[in-house]
Amino acid sequence: MNYLIKTKMLFISSVIIAVTLVLSACSATGPIFQQVKPLEEKALVYFYREVNHIGSISSCIISSNNSLLGELNNGGYFSSYTQPGITKIDGKIGVYDLAITVNFEAGKTYYIHCGAHATSNHYVFTLNIVDERIGASQIKDNKNQKAER
Repeated sequence: MNYLIKTKMLFISSVIIAVTLVLSACSATGPIFQQVKPLEEKALVYFYREVNHIGSISSCIISSNNSLLGELNNGGYFSSYTQPGITKIDGKIGVYDLAITVNFEAGKTYYIHCGAHATSNHYVFTLNIVDERIGASQIKDNKNQKAER
């Protein structure tokens, strides 16, 4: 009986280590979040993704006007300056297409969250604009994946 318990413990430990290694390989690397200065003539946009096991193997690819802005792994963020006006932001996680349209104003800061959650029968991925205070709080431990443009 003692042998069975040890074997089960070894198996469980191996599974935990394997899952940890897989998830950490898909996590963001880089320096912890630091705010950049907004520009008067452009909008500053932070794109971020909190650590979440749902969809963690795939990056969220963010683009606008057929131009790649960056990729978000678990716990990652990047910032981008954009022209004021109505802009469509596209995201893709695996086979899931995401989109959000935002009316950016010059000199303002925006936070766009790439989120994921599970329902009873499928996964839901979203791009949402988040209130500046909430975004600043949620992004504070994320790691930079790309220098600001």
